[in-house]
Amino acid sequence: MKPDFKVKALCPPLPWHRPRYRRHESKQPKVVLLHGLWRSMESMDSLASVLYEQGFDTLNIPYPSFRKDLPALTQEVNQILDHYLDKGEAVHFVTHSMGGIILRCLLSQKNSHFSLASSVMLAPPNQGSEIIDWLQGKVVGRAVLGPGGMRMSTRDISKWVPAFNEQIPLGVLMGNRPLIPFFKKLLSEDNDGIVSAQKGKLDDGEEFKILPVDHTLIMTDSRVSEAVIHFLKRGNFDSIS
Repeated sequence: MKPDFKVKALCPPLPWHRPRYRRHESKQPKVVLLHGLWRSMESMDSLASVLYEQGFDTLNIPYPSFRKDLPALTQEVNQILDHYLDKGEAVHFVTHSMGGIILRCLLSQKNSHFSLASSVMLAPPNQGSEIIDWLQGKVVGRAVLGPGGMRMSTRDISKWVPAFNEQIPLGVLMGNRPLIPFFKKLLSEDNDGIVSAQKGKLDDGEEFKILPVDHTLIMTDSRVSEAVIHFLKRGNFDSIS
């Protein structure tokens, strides 16, 4: 990816961000992109652009990840989907970190406006994050994480986040090459700097792959975009190294 994409990946959510819809009326399912905690839609836009070049219509959605709790965030994302999707429309999802948790919450709602064709989760804390365990007991931690982020500890995530029960192709891509190993002592040996690689697993029914990438910039890596495209077209990570 270009250097400016990596700079954009660090942009926090801003109040003027609006959904970015790229379309050329493809017959393939649309791809919905959901960013992570304290990131913004700009972090997913390089990947959205690559997917669009591959023939997919893309919908890149912003949401105030650190300001609201999970139910409120889920409702906000669902309202955007209602506006852009036809009733019952099949869509792909590509998520980063907390975005995967939001997807799990979306899928638990009986009034969901869409059906899921497939999903690729990038660096999701599906079993929670040890870093959030550590931050939960600190005042600054609670301020940084917000009410939604606080629910993603290893102790709390199973209480607050529904299981992923969809019988569809699901791929999980994790990293093990942290750029800044500040939290190294809190995580297992295989980690991306924020989430231990094995904490991304759900129930062993998903395609699971670890690549030498960092948590914060995983979505800007060309190997990751190649893997995402391969999965959306073929439903697996076969031949991706």
